[in-house]
Amino acid sequence: MSKKEPYALYQTFNCNISKKEPTVAQKKALSESLSNLYEHQKRVFIRLIIEHAEINGSYRPNKIPYGGEESENGDITFNIENGDFPTELKWILIKFIKVCTGESQ
Repeated sequence: MSKKEPYALYQTFNCNISKKEPTVAQKKALSESLSNLYEHQKRVFIRLIIEHAEINGSYRPNKIPYGGEESENGDITFNIENGDFPTELKWILIKFIKVCTGESQ
């Protein structure tokens, strides 16, 4: 059995990221920007989170990683400002949101 290849988009955003915790304003902006994503962008956002959990050995089948919750209508939400999210993952998601919103990196 061959080793799983990492999600290429995850690998792209995982380059040259800060080791420092994002500021409160950056985390708040990340949380607020989620509601502005298109449905397909939200799926990619969740896939990035799952990929991070898989790579770091914290993914459990049938459980949404890092404190994510699924609503009755099937939407998955995350509290990015809580302590469940690793710093590295926050920066990966910030980079992704910047690409989605057309902000410069």
